[in-house]
Formats: sequence, C-alpha cells, structure tokens
Amino acid sequence: ARGAAAYLLELAASVSPSLRRRGAPELPIPSSWRKVTGMWADCGYTGRGPCSSADLAGWDGQRLFVARLQATSPREWSLHTRFQVDPAAALCSAGRPRCVSGEPRTYDDVKALQLYANGTGLAVLLGSGRLHLWDLSRGRLQESAQLDANYTAMCAGTGGIFLSRPGAAGPVVEALAVPRTAAARPWTAAPPDGHPAPAPPDRAAQEIALPIGQIAPLKRLDQQVPRPLVRGLRRQTPQSGLTAGT
Repeated sequence: ARGAAAYLLELAASVSPSLRRRGAPELPIPSSWRKVTGMWADCGYTGRGPCSSADLAGWDGQRLFVARLQATSPREWSLHTRFQVDPAAALCSAGRPRCVSGEPRTYDDVKALQLYANGTGLAVLLGSGRLHLWDLSRGRLQESAQLDANYTAMCAGTGGIFLSRPGAAGPVVEALAVPRTAAARPWTAAPPDGHPAPAPPDRAAQEIALPIGQIAPLKRLDQQVPRPLVRGLRRQTPQSGLTAGT
C-alpha cells in the first residue's frame, strides 16, 4: 500500500507545480489496500490548479472501496470512504431467484483497477480474466466481459481503457472502448493567467461514449486495427452494487 501511495505522490508531483514547490505530503492511504487507482477530481489534464481532491478506489484483498482524498491544508490530506463496491449486491439482488450464472460474487482475486470517465467509471480486472465496468455515478454494474488473454495491468486514456499483456516479443498494449457513465463530469482547470476561461471539453467522456451493453473489440495499438478479443460478452441488466461506506 505504501508503494501505491508513493506512486500517487509521484504522479501528483509530476503534474502539479504547487506540489513540487511544497514537497510531497504524506497521503493517508489505508495500509490494508493492496491495489489503488486514483484520478484528480478538480484539476485538468495539464495539472494546473489547486489539485486539492482526488477520487480513489482501493482493494484490500476481499473488499473494494471508493473514497475521496481531500486536501485539508497545503500539506495535510484526509481520506473519506464513500462506499463499497459489492458484486454480489449487483448480481444477486432482491427478486432474483439465483445469482447471475458464471459471475463472481466476491472480489477476492482482483488483478488490476482503473478509474476512468473523470472518476465516474471503474474497471475491475479479475484473475479469471473477467472484466467488470461500473458506473459509479449510478451505482450500477454496466458491463461484464470475459477476456480471452492474460492481461495483467490497465490504465486510462482519452480513448478508453488500455490493457497490457505479455507477448512473444515483449509486452503488448491493446485498447478497449468503454461505455459512457451517466454523470461523467468535465475537468475544470484554473487558467494560468488567473482570468476566467471556459472549461476544457470532456474529451474522455466524448471519446468513450457507447450505448450500454456494447463493449468495442480490443485493438492492437501498434497496428490500430480492431481485434475480436472480447468474447463471451453478456448483457447485464444494470443492478445496484454499492453499499454505504464509513
């Protein structure tokens, strides 16, 4: 967990001149979190502005939490857990005689996490190759897909999600377009000269906009051609899977 916190601090310092000047503060990331993903909530792609809050998702080996990291002073941060992401609540909801067949009911084997759509979407990659896409703004599991390759890591980009896997000649990176969330908020950034300026367009939300129920095929970044690597995709009726945090 300390390594994850250090990574977030390095990222913050790399995009925020104010953090470089002040030095890196200590972030209150729970020591139980084994995997963490984060995204700034109040500054833009350039990192200009105060960068005083961030959305986080953390996994402790059994449970997955979404939290808000907030600056309380120039060198102090506080962490507020907002809710727990619970696949059983989404897939075994009231009124269903059985859970959705073949779907995991717990998050005890998470391989990678990635926030996207300006913090309103969350991708959860499991050790089995199952990929869950959550709309956190509605508390809904949007998509579930079984990937047919051994992906080991994810990151977010303006075109969606990027996944990496080992290849014969080295690591292979492929892109996956994901559905737009219901409340993907635009980035806001303070103008460098202090004068009012319009907020930049929500490029991430525009470029990943797809109807619910459709995950575009992955494509190799070196060839830029679609590849049908997402198989076994099943439409999930959006179900709530978020429980209140502390």
